Amino acid sequence: MKLTPLWTLTVAVLVTVTVAASAAEPIVTLIARERAGVARTNEPITGGVPLPRGLVKDADDLALRDGSGKPVPAQFDVLNRWPGDKSIRWVLVNTTVSAAANGGAKLLLVRGKATQPAGLKVVKQAGRITVDTGALRFSVKTQGGFTGVHEAHLGAEQVISPSPHGLYMRMDGDLYSSALDRGAKVVVESQGPQTVVIKAAGQMVSASGAKGFHYIVRIHAYAGSARLRIVPVVRRMYGNRDSTSKVADLGFEFSTPPAAARRFAIGGDKSISAGAIAPGQSAAITYSTSDRYNMSGLASGSGRGKSTKPLAVGWAGVSGDRVGLAAGVRYFWQTFPKAVSVSRTDAGGRLTVHLVSAKGKPLVIFSGMARSHEILVLPHAARPARELQSVFVGHQLPLRPFAPVQWNCASGAFGSIAPAGRAPYGRFAGNVATWDRTMADLYKRLMSDRDLWRKRGVTMDAYGFLGFGDTLHWVWSQEPKTSPWAIAWDANYYDKPLMMLLFWARTGHGKLFDFFDVSSWHLMDIDVIHYHRGFDECAGSRRCPATNHVGFDPPNHRQAVGNFGFDHHKSESLFYRYYMTGDRWSLRVAQGLAKWAYKSKDQSQRRNFAHQMNSLLAAWNHTADRKWLQRAQKLFNAMVNRHAKGWPKGDFYNGLMMEAIAKYYYASGDRNAIEALAGYCDHHIANGFKYANMAYGYAVVWKETGKDKYLQAALANMNHGRPGHIGKDMPMHYRSTAWVTGILSAGSRGR
Repeated sequence: MKLTPLWTLTVAVLVTVTVAASAAEPIVTLIARERAGVARTNEPITGGVPLPRGLVKDADDLALRDGSGKPVPAQFDVLNRWPGDKSIRWVLVNTTVSAAANGGAKLLLVRGKATQPAGLKVVKQAGRITVDTGALRFSVKTQGGFTGVHEAHLGAEQVISPSPHGLYMRMDGDLYSSALDRGAKVVVESQGPQTVVIKAAGQMVSASGAKGFHYIVRIHAYAGSARLRIVPVVRRMYGNRDSTSKVADLGFEFSTPPAAARRFAIGGDKSISAGAIAPGQSAAITYSTSDRYNMSGLASGSGRGKSTKPLAVGWAGVSGDRVGLAAGVRYFWQTFPKAVSVSRTDAGGRLTVHLVSAKGKPLVIFSGMARSHEILVLPHAARPARELQSVFVGHQLPLRPFAPVQWNCASGAFGSIAPAGRAPYGRFAGNVATWDRTMADLYKRLMSDRDLWRKRGVTMDAYGFLGFGDTLHWVWSQEPKTSPWAIAWDANYYDKPLMMLLFWARTGHGKLFDFFDVSSWHLMDIDVIHYHRGFDECAGSRRCPATNHVGFDPPNHRQAVGNFGFDHHKSESLFYRYYMTGDRWSLRVAQGLAKWAYKSKDQSQRRNFAHQMNSLLAAWNHTADRKWLQRAQKLFNAMVNRHAKGWPKGDFYNGLMMEAIAKYYYASGDRNAIEALAGYCDHHIANGFKYANMAYGYAVVWKETGKDKYLQAALANMNHGRPGHIGKDMPMHYRSTAWVTGILSAGSRGR
């Protein structure tokens, strides 16, 4: 039997997708919304766009135009294809736009030959890679250690000179640096007409030869732009599960010639601290908590963080009469302890982005942890500090060329979802509206808890180098309230980022995407065990809740747990993060988790079965390699045989298992799956058990059989119950319920 996958069905029933007949006819209108309140000028932007099955076969057939129909230079990278016809499911759009403050840029995705920007050149020579964007010429060493951006010129003026350290860290009383890593591998990872990515990978080394943390650094450069986006990933890839390192400083260092370091500027929450800087002088801004910064050296003053949520902090720069250099990092105060510092010697200026700046108590990093960041580096022709600040404010909320809600839902790339409040839900409108209100209220609670959380005599927030992107769960009475081992973090239970992304796709609310952005970021860095003896790079997901980010429940909570089952596995949102943003580190982690699911033995517990199956099917959707589907089939058959004499009693595990069986059915067309799912549904109906996460399984069986009892069960379950522990229970209840909306919308028309 040939089965049409669920992912394509919503295209026909929600929105009429018009196949563009000519280059003049838009496929879809993309909007890059400006939400930071600053004007954007020639800003490089990147974002993923979903496409329905069969619409576009080749990225060479795509082009961009502005709102007036004028061609816009662009680059299109295929991230994912539909199984079967191999048409494009996700394409990454790279272009450059300008937008007014609180406005936006309209882009028309059309058929045609893309206009290519001029000037982006890459030259590989012995010992270095040189990139000329047309606005900036810079080089990166490929031998003798990785120093970051080794040299850079604006025209004839040098703006970056060799750094002695590059990426470095002070750990356990020693200094480790990528510049001392003679084994660093530096390559051109990708090159197109709009963007080029240089990737460096290795392990930081001390002067004595001791090995420190591993790193992956990607340097993104853009045609016609002097901006560089640097994405460093630092990983603790050695030691046993209990071993820790105490990090006192982790930074990315840039050097400038003396002529480019006569003045300094540092962004504050209300004003810019600026002035002349002489040899031997320095200035810095430091966040040691989430809600207060202090300036030091030549800079003076203090300000707030979470209470005012400033976008203007997190950058600093030096400049001369003709050129200057500024740099800043996203989520600066949110991921304290952080600092940005500038200094000057007779040899020139030094600008350092301190990703960890623990002037007091060093930060404890366990084996298997990782953390990535986004650094914006801006060489410039002596621009005023106020202009620089606007650029870095924009860096906190980057423009992204996203499709509208109706298109996201109709494309099928997010599954069977329908727009919130706008789809033809008919007689189901009340059920969906109630669910949407519940989700909106729960989201507000999550945001409130992140700022201020009070439980069992402890008051804190969910910010910090290891905390931001997570939510707080519990306080263990077995520990002093001031101990980090007293705090249990949710660790993105049940793939909470996936749930928030689906809600964003249905509503278009920017803050929902922001939530997905930071929570999926935390998931790929902190909620994954990146190293454990006997495993490859990804050794599974952290246990949920995770005491002190790594531990278990009392009495065995004071140690990092190697969680090799699938009870708290989550990887689907990491594939989506790659599709939405092009984040290559996210894809690498998602693929690592999928490999772990492939190699692991069959999981007998229902929750474990569901998460292992979901990971395998996400890999199948990404690659269309049948090995993933065959492994899922084996897992499914083992589950059916295990329950041949009867289905288990009702609890929340059942909804997770129903979701996994439904996804397997639509991926494989295996009729045994829909029969098993119907039997499972009958069992729960007969026993009167209800849980919100079961609604999707019921809706699928209703869609496939047309039997009203399954529809009534889906409606009765989708709004059943209310979460208690918000960060855990919200995704546990509702992670799959968004997919019910597409089925109900289709059903309101078809029946």
